[in-house]
Amino acid sequence: STYTVRGGTYGSTINKEKEIAALTKNLEDGKDITRSAEITNPVYGSGGTNDIGNSYVEVNLSLQHLWCVINGEIVVSCDIVSGLPPKHATPTGVWPLAGKGRNVTLKGDNDDGTEYESFVSYWMPFNLAYGIGFHDASWRGAFGGAIYQYDGSHGCINMPIPSATTLYNYVKVGMPCIVHW
Repeated sequence: STYTVRGGTYGSTINKEKEIAALTKNLEDGKDITRSAEITNPVYGSGGTNDIGNSYVEVNLSLQHLWCVINGEIVVSCDIVSGLPPKHATPTGVWPLAGKGRNVTLKGDNDDGTEYESFVSYWMPFNLAYGIGFHDASWRGAFGGAIYQYDGSHGCINMPIPSATTLYNYVKVGMPCIVHW
């Protein structure tokens, strides 16, 4: 299948400060040169038409399912629970995995103004702007289907503990995380 995914922060960008400094030096030297741009956030893929590469995490919100692909092989495949629409709907896009943490207490506000604290064994944030990531959800008895429509998360991707454990062991910071409908 082919999906068009918009949003997120994944992808290479030009490091403006380093690029200005390098160009300034090149101009001062007054010579013809060929050079590569100063890049930050390098992509996982080979460039060209595939900046994603063959190692990534994919979440299909329509199917409420997650796959982790490493070197072209599926190493995790599980049902998930995503964000409760419309207020907490999980945003779509492509992000680099921002980090990994063990034994973390996630904190936030419920819709009624009360605060929540949820302990998770595996925390893998990818959308830092909204504090969204992959994590185990020991409080859930089931995953997948229409659960997200009436008992969804605050935007995170809730996973069964065994799948979250395996995902944690495979993913690396910077790996692309693709979230789509």
